[in-house]
Amino acid sequence: QFKTGEIPFIKVYNLTFDTSLDFTIEPTYVSEETHRGFLARSIVYPGDVLLNIVGPPIGKVSIVPDTYKEWNINQAIARFRCKDSLFYKYLAYFLGFAPTVEKMKSQAKATAGQLNLTLEICRNIEIPLPEIDRQKIIVSEIESRLSVCDSIEKTVDTALQQAEAMRQSILKQAFEGRL
Repeated sequence: QFKTGEIPFIKVYNLTFDTSLDFTIEPTYVSEETHRGFLARSIVYPGDVLLNIVGPPIGKVSIVPDTYKEWNINQAIARFRCKDSLFYKYLAYFLGFAPTVEKMKSQAKATAGQLNLTLEICRNIEIPLPEIDRQKIIVSEIESRLSVCDSIEKTVDTALQQAEAMRQSILKQAFEGRL
């Protein structure tokens, strides 16, 4: 419905499962007038944490990047804005944590195969809240270990590509009568 304008408009398909925001998928923009008027309640800022509340799947969590100073979101996304006692990255990882997602899903309303979280469910999520410095240490540990996972994933992807190439080579040899 919105395609042209100055303000980026985030949709559920822009959210990810790794806290990043992928605005390369069908980027949509709204006008400044729409942003300040009709959509004024859904303005988001860099560092806000976004969660999709309509699924499946439920559990896509993204942090708004600082690519733009203001963004806007559609109604299928809940926004969390952290106070000083809650580190936004800590919140994002907690919201994407499988037991947290399962707890939210167990409270969701299901209609016609669609899951819907209410804003009340989002507001009532119980978040373990260590001191802010401890939250930052936890996030640092998470990110350090996730980078190891990313490295392993790349190695596995490369090995799978090599296995497929080998499979095709074997088939080629077989059908050229060289086996």
